Amino acid sequence: GDCLTFSFGMRAPSHAELLLDAAEHLAARWPDAQRYSDADLRPAADPFEIDAAALNRLRAQVPMLAMLDAAGLRDWFGCFITTYRAAGEPLAPSRPPNLARIEAVLTGGGRLR
Repeated sequence: GDCLTFSFGMRAPSHAELLLDAAEHLAARWPDAQRYSDADLRPAADPFEIDAAALNRLRAQVPMLAMLDAAGLRDWFGCFITTYRAAGEPLAPSRPPNLARIEAVLTGGGRLR
C-alpha cells in the first residue's frame, strides 16, 4: 500500500565526502604489491622539481588520476610526496660542522645539505 517516510537530521553528503569514500573504497581493493615505479625516469633539469615526465608517468600508472587536470595533479602530488612517510624531523648530525669546514666546502664548490 501507500507509504509515508520521514527523515530527521539526515544531511546529504558533500561531493568531497562522496569522492573521499569512493577513493578509499577503490584503494582498499587495489593490490598493495602494485607500486609506483620510475626506474627509467631521467632526472629533472631542476632537482627540486616534479617535472611533466614524472607526472605523466604517475597518470599512466594510476588511471583514476585522469580526472585531475595538469595543475591539480601537480599540486596534489607535490603535497602528497612531500609528506609521504615523513615520520618526523630530520636528525641533527652527531657533531655540528664548524665554520672552517663549512667555508672549505663552499669555497671548493660544494653544497650545503
